[in-house]
Amino acid sequence: MRTSAICRSTRNLSGFGWPGGESGCAVHISASATQARQAPSVRLHADRRRRNAGYTLLEMVVVLAIMALVTGVAAVRVFSMISSWRERTQLESIEQQFAHLPVLARQRGQDILLPPPASSAGDAAAAATGTLAAGAAGGAGATPPALILPYGWLVRFDHRLRVRANGFCEGAHIQLEHGDRHYPRTVTPPFCQLVVTPPPVTP
Repeated sequence: MRTSAICRSTRNLSGFGWPGGESGCAVHISASATQARQAPSVRLHADRRRRNAGYTLLEMVVVLAIMALVTGVAAVRVFSMISSWRERTQLESIEQQFAHLPVLARQRGQDILLPPPASSAGDAAAAATGTLAAGAAGGAGATPPALILPYGWLVRFDHRLRVRANGFCEGAHIQLEHGDRHYPRTVTPPFCQLVVTPPPVTP
């Protein structure tokens, strides 16, 4: 209605020298239609700029919190795997040292006793309780220890293990301990091979 009124007014004034006439009406209608078509595209462009403006502070905090949580869980898993792998490696090293005892006894030409004979008050206490801890001496004199335990490990013997000078291992029952972990083993004759001790059967 507004556009048609403007057109009629423009035609009525054309006889009095008013510029435009029908052509002025056409130009006015064309300009109005162009503006109407451009309005949605301008709004769309503004919405797109708002969407591409970036992340809000809350979104960044949420993302950082999730990343910290995932990193913490993964770090605990990795440290646990590393600790388990290190403990398994140390356990295999102890088993290999037991298997090497017959060879060591033949090389020395003398019996090997574990726990070794007491050479100090600490060794006497260990021998009395049937335990061998990391850093324990190998026996009296300057004889190097026959069994070197990694730090934090402990071996409990049910009785003193004897490996004769000819390399014969008499055998014993032992328990390897590392922290709160226990590994029961049987030292089998004649080669001091460690075998997993089955748990006792309860009636």
